[in-house]
Amino acid sequence: MTVLIASNNAELQEIVTRLHSAACEMSMKINVKKTEVMKVDDDLTPIKVTVAGVYLRQVHSFKYLGAYFNSEHKKLSQDWQLVASEWPN
Repeated sequence: MTVLIASNNAELQEIVTRLHSAACEMSMKINVKKTEVMKVDDDLTPIKVTVAGVYLRQVHSFKYLGAYFNSEHKKLSQDWQLVASEWPN
């Protein structure tokens, strides 16, 4: 599993786009069916992040390294507002 952290939607899109480009250069693909985004913020506006033109599914919680995180988790740093995560098989 890989977790990407950004402070806003545009920054997350840029990181995801760069990751997608790097993956393509190595003849690899990001599995959009297993890739999700989560926003930790009081603003309920949905996140719109794409990989190769496909919108990623937004979730409100996920498990990472045995810990559960949700979109209302206030213990995360204010800089950790948007997260994209690819789940293993």
